[in-house]
Amino acid sequence: MRPIHLARQHGTSEQLLHQVKMASGLRSYLYFVAGCTCNCVLCLKLEDIIKSTYVNVYETKLEANYPSVDCCCGEYDNITVIYYDREYLDNIDQAGCCVPAFTHCQCCPTCFDMCGKALVLHGPNKCACSKCFNPDKLSNTPVSAMNCCTAFCCCSKPFIMLPGLDEVDELKRAICSARDAAKSRMDAGHRPDMGGPPAQQVMAAPVAHQPMMVAAPQAVMMQPAQPAGVVVMTQPQPMTYGR
Repeated sequence: MRPIHLARQHGTSEQLLHQVKMASGLRSYLYFVAGCTCNCVLCLKLEDIIKSTYVNVYETKLEANYPSVDCCCGEYDNITVIYYDREYLDNIDQAGCCVPAFTHCQCCPTCFDMCGKALVLHGPNKCACSKCFNPDKLSNTPVSAMNCCTAFCCCSKPFIMLPGLDEVDELKRAICSARDAAKSRMDAGHRPDMGGPPAQQVMAAPVAHQPMMVAAPQAVMMQPAQPAGVVVMTQPQPMTYGR
């Protein structure tokens, strides 16, 4: 049961609460990767990629974009959307040397913060021995954007890493505040977002379609012909309305 995700199906008008400033070290890291891999496309598109990289905190979700390039001189977006009722947002911690435990298992996930800091979103303790950590399998997620030194771990729990950040503490506070506020509104029976007047925030079951009211046909009264100059007064008929 995902109440926040289901509530959004009725339409929302949420606000952007917090926008993260990407670290300057992210640019240096991408230039380093482009030079080591002789990736001329990445060098040419690097500034566009930096401008398109973001992590935004909304009222009902966390949205991040870590763009990449292909061999055909084209760039594409890697957008990750996480609603606040996902288990990934149960715990939020800054990435360190194999910290948080049983997540990324990297000795140096941020190159000693020279490439910016990283935030790890991880769920409850769940053994995932059948799904060993492999950066190649995470090519479409933000965690693969920075694999400086990887130590493989066969037992891990679900996590998502957001690298290249400037202020992780401020981002953590914004995510936790928005998550708790959205869940509180859902528990109170309101919409998860604050969009619209208060009267429109209360969630209710959709109104069943009512059939159109059709008035019964009325008999037409034929009045006899009257001499010229004589006015006949008739009784007004009640008004009928159709929906």
